[in-house]
Amino acid sequence: MLTQNQIEHLFDFCEKHFVRHYDLQVELVDHLANAIEAQMKNQTDLTFEKALENVYHNFGSAGFGPLITEKRIAAEKQGRSLFWKFFKEHLRWPKVLLLFMIIAIAYSLFKFDSNFFRFFYISIFAGSFLIELYAISNFTRTISSTGKKFLTADFSRGSGLFFVLLFVPFCSDIFDKNFPPPLHSTWHVLFSSTMLAILVVITIADMQVLISLKNKLRQDYPNAFA
Repeated sequence: MLTQNQIEHLFDFCEKHFVRHYDLQVELVDHLANAIEAQMKNQTDLTFEKALENVYHNFGSAGFGPLITEKRIAAEKQGRSLFWKFFKEHLRWPKVLLLFMIIAIAYSLFKFDSNFFRFFYISIFAGSFLIELYAISNFTRTISSTGKKFLTADFSRGSGLFFVLLFVPFCSDIFDKNFPPPLHSTWHVLFSSTMLAILVVITIADMQVLISLKNKLRQDYPNAFA
């Protein structure tokens, strides 16, 4: 069984070999510790330093590099999968009612007065963007308070922000004095209303992703958040 000092040495070793993220460090330290203990058990005269050297040598000339890349890709995939999981939930009954409600409100406002529609659209768009930024900022502050970096957090958060930014061209049409175009105005407004509703769903889904990630990190690494 390795001592606490030896465990801390393994964390320092990972840091010196460019493993900057705490969650990956914990995983690596656990792997290194088990491998070192197995070697020292089989060779009683083997020192901790030599056993560590042997274990690290097994990673090859690239060291931890390939593992870091693999885990980064996995973290990105996890973030995307989590985002789409929450997003698709809002397209099912009864949560899909929110999407239909936004479309109905937007279209009704347009039928009453196009300026009301324009104000509603811009307000929802700006609100979604600000909420998205606040959620990411709050998540970042929580992670920063630990004094550690997490691979999962760095490559999984804000999955929906990219999609929110994609809506900027749609929002710009609203400022056009000729909006909506005379031809097919009904379909144009319905399309814009649908896109607005999807934007709201994206924002909600991404907030759920950040909450889920934060809770999982607290559960998996309680010492870091103590």
